[in-house]
Amino acid sequence: MLGLVLMGACGGGAPDEGAARRATPLGLDGVDLCGNVCGQGEACEGGVCVGTGLLQITATWSRPGDADLYVLTPGGRLIHYANRGPDADTEFGELDVDDQTGTGPENIFWAVGTIPPVNTYRVCLTAVGFDPAPSPTNPVSYTVRVRRPGKPDFITTGSYTQVTASGGCNFGDPSYVTSFGLP
Repeated sequence: MLGLVLMGACGGGAPDEGAARRATPLGLDGVDLCGNVCGQGEACEGGVCVGTGLLQITATWSRPGDADLYVLTPGGRLIHYANRGPDADTEFGELDVDDQTGTGPENIFWAVGTIPPVNTYRVCLTAVGFDPAPSPTNPVSYTVRVRRPGKPDFITTGSYTQVTASGGCNFGDPSYVTSFGLP
C-alpha cells in the first residue's frame, strides 16, 4: 500500500497544518466514500488520516475551534505544535495533525520502528481559540485516547469552561488531562 493519502472531491476540510492528511469517513471496506485510502502506518480518526505506531495519543473536542495537544515524555521533552518532531527533542514522537479550526483530531504518535521511551507520560490539552470562548454555559468537552499495543484503549473525557493555557504539562496545570505509563 502506498504511504499517501489520495485526495478526492469530497476529501478536505478547513485549511490547517493537518489538511494534507485529511480524508473522509471510511466505509466497511476501509475506503472512504470518495475512494480515499489512509496510507500504511495511518488510521482514520474523525475523518482524518493520522499516524499510528507503538504509541498514539489522539484528542478531539465537541465544537469547532483550536485546542492544542501536549505530551510530556518520560525524558521531559514536550511535544506540541511548536515542537512537532520526530527528533531527539521529542524523543522521536511526532505531532502529525494540528487542527486549528475543527473538532480535531490532534495526534501524537511513535511510528512503527520507533520505540517510545518507557516510564510516565503526561497529557495536556489547551482550549485556546474558540468562538464563543468556553464558559459554564457553553463548555468545550474533549476526549483523549491513548493506544498502546496489547492493551485496551485508555480514554479520558472532560470539559473546559474557560480558556486554558499550558505551563509545560505539569500536574495541577489547568490544561492537565491525564498520565499513563509504558510499558
